[in-house]
Amino acid sequence: MNNIDIELNYELTIMFLDLWPEQFQLLRDSIAMNNGKQTEQSAHFMKGAACCLQAEKIENLLLDLEVMGKNNNLSFAAQVLAQVDVEMEKLRVSFNVTL
Repeated sequence: MNNIDIELNYELTIMFLDLWPEQFQLLRDSIAMNNGKQTEQSAHFMKGAACCLQAEKIENLLLDLEVMGKNNNLSFAAQVLAQVDVEMEKLRVSFNVTL
């Protein structure tokens, strides 16, 4: 990876981490309101960002939430969201970034 790639990856990571709290809250709210459609859309958006950063665990958990939203079955969504939060904290620590 050259310096330009490293710098771009760093900038994308910072953007992702900056947007995360607001997007996470939207996802949390949609789950709390049992809104499958909004859960699907929010999870899809966040999954795309996680994919760009190659954050596979987060991406897979968000895919699970996206599918739950699409199927309008949010029975276990809060538990999956908690796992997303744990994985996100690991990512923050790995980048030494505090939100």
